[in-house]
Amino acid sequence: MRSQRTRVRIAALLLVAVLYSVAASAQDAAGKGNTARPEIGRPIQAAIDLIRNKKGKEALAKVREAQAVQDRSAYENYVIARVLGQAATLTGEPGNAGRAFETAAASPVAPETEKRQLFAAAAGQYYLAKDYAKAAELAERHFAAGGSDRSIRTIQIQALYLANNFAAAAKLLAADLEAEELAGRAPAEGQLQLLANAYLQQKDAAGYARAMERLVTHFPKHDYWLAVIHAVTGRPGFSERLALDVARLKIETGAMRTTEEYLEAAQLALQDGFPKEATKIVELGYAAGQLGSGADAARHKRLKDMA
Repeated sequence: MRSQRTRVRIAALLLVAVLYSVAASAQDAAGKGNTARPEIGRPIQAAIDLIRNKKGKEALAKVREAQAVQDRSAYENYVIARVLGQAATLTGEPGNAGRAFETAAASPVAPETEKRQLFAAAAGQYYLAKDYAKAAELAERHFAAGGSDRSIRTIQIQALYLANNFAAAAKLLAADLEAEELAGRAPAEGQLQLLANAYLQQKDAAGYARAMERLVTHFPKHDYWLAVIHAVTGRPGFSERLALDVARLKIETGAMRTTEEYLEAAQLALQDGFPKEATKIVELGYAAGQLGSGADAARHKRLKDMA
């Protein structure tokens, strides 16, 4: 789940979410009745200009100048927190950036239209800081504020999973995947894998089996078939008289793997009166390198001759 490719993709999404509107500054809100004193407005505007030029450390120094001013208003604190989050993002301080964006979003003067963006930015930075509980919390606040960013949903689900809240991760992911299928879209393989793993971590055998069945429906790979077959045959009350049918399914899906599986399948075919099928199974075992060699090669030869 946490492959290098996944981490890079998520980091790219987060960077877009965080640097959502650097150009917005104290002057943008002045027309709405909010103002910052010059001793705060000047360094903050300078910090914004530096952020535009990707100069995070210099921008952070300017923000510190503004923070040194005493008796700040709620609006001044909001502007400082907002720009501090952007500067800390550029300097690679995701924990500080997350806290700053969260503070800005919680400000009584924060515009309602920006809160969901600030919550998204905070969630992304907390995720990068590996504070997964906070990342999930801020992602939830993003959606509660009316947000609908799909990349934040990805962050929320993976943060819940990495915070060991497997039940919550599975519930959200299952709902999202169901919506995808109802809309006629095939779910992503990675999402289905994550759902299966979330059920597995909970020791929810039924949920895991359902997830694997959906995986094999959309992505019929050998390993998925093997997992589905194992789950089905491991259910209480599964009839042994279906053993030959299970072997046939393994052969058709490429899930037959061991010497014993080939031997058992051939013997079952002989016992049920299907010598031609038994011969085919033995030949497949030889072709796969599972029969005809080793200490039991003679035994394999006798089975082949019998068939």
